Amino acid sequence: MDDRIDEIFAELRDVHQPDDLNSGILASVARVRLRRRALAAFLYAALAATAPAIFLSLKLFISDLSESPLTQLLRLVLTDSGEVARSLGDWVMAVLEALPIGSLALSLGAFLALAVLANRIAVLTGPKLMRGHDT
Repeated sequence: MDDRIDEIFAELRDVHQPDDLNSGILASVARVRLRRRALAAFLYAALAATAPAIFLSLKLFISDLSESPLTQLLRLVLTDSGEVARSLGDWVMAVLEALPIGSLALSLGAFLALAVLANRIAVLTGPKLMRGHDT
């Protein structure tokens, strides 16, 4: 087995290295670094754009929530919990019907986008960011 490996290395010694191999490798590494920096800049910009989206979607959700009868239904639990316990199924259905689903979905989608972007940034930068290395 060792003899075969020695033969392979002997054959490789005879192979001529192209003149532009080193410069091609360095250029490829530079392109990868440039692409990673551009992607990181895009992800940070998208992350910054999610802040107003989260704020506006939460504002819309709170606005819709204040106009819905959901607060009255939740208040009913505190004031008349016995009645709620007797007809729990009806109360749950009323709460589900009173939820502002559209603005809730929009808010949750904005938070999901924030989580995905933060995850992609963490994967892209990785532990290098913690050690202080340049990407």
